[in-house]
Amino acid sequence: MSNGFKAEWDKHQRNFLALMLKELTLLDVDLKSKVVGLMAENKPSKGNPLERIKSFLGISKPYSADLPRQAFFQYFKGLHDELFGKKGRRTYQIQRDEYVSECLAKISSGKSISPFVEDLVAATFDTRKSKRFMGYFELLTFGTPKERVVEELCEFDPKSNALKSFEYERIAGIWRRELKVHKPFDAFHGFNETQGFAALDKLFADAGGHVMTVTAGTACSHAGVLPKTLVLDDGIPCWTTTDPNKAINYAGLAVTKHVNEPSAGSFPQIINGVVDVDLHCGVMHGTSFDAFTRVFCGTSHAHLKAWIASWCAEPTRKFDGLVGTNGGADELVIMRPFSKVTWKPRITLPTTQAGFDREYGKPPSFAYKAPQPTRLQPPPASSPTP
Repeated sequence: MSNGFKAEWDKHQRNFLALMLKELTLLDVDLKSKVVGLMAENKPSKGNPLERIKSFLGISKPYSADLPRQAFFQYFKGLHDELFGKKGRRTYQIQRDEYVSECLAKISSGKSISPFVEDLVAATFDTRKSKRFMGYFELLTFGTPKERVVEELCEFDPKSNALKSFEYERIAGIWRRELKVHKPFDAFHGFNETQGFAALDKLFADAGGHVMTVTAGTACSHAGVLPKTLVLDDGIPCWTTTDPNKAINYAGLAVTKHVNEPSAGSFPQIINGVVDVDLHCGVMHGTSFDAFTRVFCGTSHAHLKAWIASWCAEPTRKFDGLVGTNGGADELVIMRPFSKVTWKPRITLPTTQAGFDREYGKPPSFAYKAPQPTRLQPPPASSPTP
């Protein structure tokens, strides 16, 4: 375990503690205002004088409309006294100090108080993921979850005799739970990023570690099951081929995918493009992502795209694309395909394998022209009978 990572982990824990204490101090203010408002809202009225007279004379039952309000009022009055009364405030402050001491003791022993990173030993097994989440936390801006915490603390079921605990540790626990929604859930979830990026480094090194420039003006084609209103996303790498003769092979795979996994509103299509600027690319000739996809992506091609995009964007690389991956020397994987390529009108493909074979042949070729059925000529008109 490096002392450098331990220091980063420790700093993150203390920064998280500082933010939590600041937020819970602000929460106190909101909570007091909310409780005072609820007490005023549910304060029982004196009742209708006529009803009180009738009750005194035994003519009718006691005025009961205020009973639920009375229950609410007593509940929130007790909460107010527990948290903000003279005695309650002292007790609450003691709880706060004890909680802070417990948090500091946990940090010192390597236990995490932050939902963004694991305990020190576990976090060290994947320092890349840990550093990413700690960096994410430092840049995080969020609508504070304290409003939801206040709402939960003030929820009251008049049918329940159970009194909720308003100890400082419980309130802090609710706040931490609400903050968890801001922790990223991405393609790397459940996988060791440190090992995954090392595996990508090895694939690149095994291919020779070379780089090359794909020049502006290079033609490329992408085939897939695509929506009619497709707009390519710069955050998702696009697999293309620079060999026009191979584009039809990818087209055939798109038709097969459409038949086996139909998607509403999407159809087999080819889009052709021209690279607008020189692309700084890593050369991956002779490599395959198949094993990597099984181990680190759960066989998901979409997750593989996220890994590759993140790996290429590393400051030590800053690749605009990769050349020669699974598909061979002609395969070009383009980062930011919307910004770096001008795409031409698409070619809509047949939606069945039989239709594809009729139009492009078997094996398929763009040069192939499907035979046209012979047009039947109408029989000659018979001569009029003399």
